[in-house]
Amino acid sequence: MKTQLKLKLLDDAVLVRLEKPERLTASKLLIIPDSAKREAYELYQATVLQTGPGAFRKHDGKRNPCEVKKGDRVLCYWTAVEMDVTAWFPKGEERRIISEKSIQAVLE
Repeated sequence: MKTQLKLKLLDDAVLVRLEKPERLTASKLLIIPDSAKREAYELYQATVLQTGPGAFRKHDGKRNPCEVKKGDRVLCYWTAVEMDVTAWFPKGEERRIISEKSIQAVLE
């Protein structure tokens, strides 16, 4: 049985829930497995679930607050060093902890 996980994100870390990508080709004839679609630096749509307090500025030690907030829909990517936290959440909900720098845009 999984316990409820509480996260306290640090610096500019952002917890996002990935939206399900379209699994059919344009002709609607072929289902593409997720493993074949994951590419380095491919953009994904996601919803921000939680953010850290922001990264420290080197010149004065104050924080730059995160620009995104809970509920924002964003375009993002992730790299191998960022964390997949899917194991701690309900099945079918793919979640990642990424750096705010990995967010390319907020969808309006």
